[in-house]
Amino acid sequence: MLPLSFRFKLILAMSLIVTGVTVATLLVTQHRVQQTYDHLFEEQFKAQINYFSENRLRQLDAAALKCREIATSPKLISALEKGNPQLIYAGVLSEFRDLSRPADLPPVLQNLKPNGKPADVLRQKALANAAAMKPAAMPFVRVVDAKGNILEAEDTRPGAVKKTNTMRRLADQMKTFVSSVRTESFQQQEFGYLAMDSEDVKTHLREFIVTPVFEPTTHEPLGALIVGFIVRDFGESDMFRFSGKALLSGIWLQEKSDEKSDDRIYTQTIPEAVLPEVAARVSAELKSGSGMVSGEPVVVNGIPHRLFFKVLNPDSPFPPAAEVCLYSLAEPLAEQAQLRTQVLSFGSLALLAAVGVILVTSKGFSRPLEDMVLATRRVQEGDFTVKLPVKGSDELGVLAASFNEMTEELALKERYKAVLAQVTDKEVAEQLISGQMSLGGEVRVVTVLFCDIRGFTALTEDMPPAEVITLLNEHMTVMNRIVHQHYGVVDKFVGDLIMAVFGAPKSYGNDALHAVRCALQMIQERHHLNQTARHPIEIGIGVATGEVVAGCMGSQDRLNYTVLGGRVNLASRLCSQAGGTELLIDEATFERLPDGALVEPTEPMPLKGFSTPVAAFRLTELGRDFEVSPSQ
Repeated sequence: MLPLSFRFKLILAMSLIVTGVTVATLLVTQHRVQQTYDHLFEEQFKAQINYFSENRLRQLDAAALKCREIATSPKLISALEKGNPQLIYAGVLSEFRDLSRPADLPPVLQNLKPNGKPADVLRQKALANAAAMKPAAMPFVRVVDAKGNILEAEDTRPGAVKKTNTMRRLADQMKTFVSSVRTESFQQQEFGYLAMDSEDVKTHLREFIVTPVFEPTTHEPLGALIVGFIVRDFGESDMFRFSGKALLSGIWLQEKSDEKSDDRIYTQTIPEAVLPEVAARVSAELKSGSGMVSGEPVVVNGIPHRLFFKVLNPDSPFPPAAEVCLYSLAEPLAEQAQLRTQVLSFGSLALLAAVGVILVTSKGFSRPLEDMVLATRRVQEGDFTVKLPVKGSDELGVLAASFNEMTEELALKERYKAVLAQVTDKEVAEQLISGQMSLGGEVRVVTVLFCDIRGFTALTEDMPPAEVITLLNEHMTVMNRIVHQHYGVVDKFVGDLIMAVFGAPKSYGNDALHAVRCALQMIQERHHLNQTARHPIEIGIGVATGEVVAGCMGSQDRLNYTVLGGRVNLASRLCSQAGGTELLIDEATFERLPDGALVEPTEPMPLKGFSTPVAAFRLTELGRDFEVSPSQ
């Protein structure tokens, strides 16, 4: 996977931020618009339902007053006491002949006079239509006795209610009313809704007024007067007049037939296709008691509608009825779509502008970063001469200046390291630089090697100084390389002598074997060089093994890593006793060599600094498995 550039990451990050802000703004805006409309619909529905209820009550005021007058009339009370249905209905029906109202006349217009000055054009049109309307049919009137039985009389009028299941339901309802009267829980008029069959139309929704009838002196309940008016306008006119919009409204009624619930909606505006869904939704919401609004919209002719409802007759003996309104969401959805388009448009423009600004401005700080990456790679490769241009005093300028200072310090440290490696062993130099060495020493078992040129003074007596230095440098370079190949550390160069230590400051295991192999290869390499050298050289080597003190010697200002002890002196004395191309080792070194090493014991040697003669061995080869090949 290819690494992403800083510039691309910056553009991607800015794009994600702008996109995220745009999406969040869009979601919040849509949510707020939906909340606003839901609140508006709810408030509007509350006002409308109050207006509807007040108008309904005003419509029934005259009928309710007439019912109270009839219920307290001596004629009705006397007829009820005698139990004569014909006499009862003859007196009651005559009282309702003058009580009629236009079937579709909006109640707000009932009090307007034809010669009056209407407030708006809508009222003018309504008055003109009302003048042409026929009076409403006679209301449905029934009287029940004290036991709740409906007193029947022959009724041959058009639109008379059939003696069907509806009448049986009404009879059952009246018995409940009378029982309520006897328990004094039903002392006033009760209003409610009930669907009834008639001859001309299969089912009519009626508004009922039930008025209790009492004996004047004893206040004993004698029965009740039932008056029902056909509802032809299910609130649509009131709703339209209040809101100024063509709302979908109706009345939901819970009907029971054979102990089964049958919910229906009576409406002139709600399409028949969605009536079952709306009725079921209202019934479910009322049972759960979740409120006056349904959560999921109702789709009418492809347009979502918000459903609101409110019970019209709470705590009534009549079956529950509720006013239902469907508010079209076309307007809020259209506004949401418009807002969505605007937000996305502004978001797209903001994104393009942000990308453009980044493309222009990012070059000013992405280029220095790219230059710094390239410079860092060159530093990793060991080039400490690289420099970055410092442009300005901002963060990038400070970073470039700091980088240049860092490379200068690294170059200086590298020069220090190179110089230190030239004046001391590389391994010692690295430990000194890393801080692993400090002033002091430790006792270690090591093998010390001394290598000296035989006859060096006579060889260089008449040689120019420059040629002497060249000769020594060539010789010491080869010897130093061989020491490192065998895990040794060059302790020091003293004139034509080289001192090496094996086992300090780090041991690689069997240091005596490494030292002997190094000495043999030194002799072989010198023999090989002498074949082409202008001045052939012979060397003598002494090797000794034992405990020494190893560490940094000197002062805090100048340290020198070296080893001190009798074994060092012994190796130096053995080197002095060795002839040309000869290797002398002490007894401790010989004991650490593997079987098969070819050695020749020497006579005990009296050595300076040693009180007794020292046994030594002249080593010629290590054996077949430990032969040392000349350096290539």
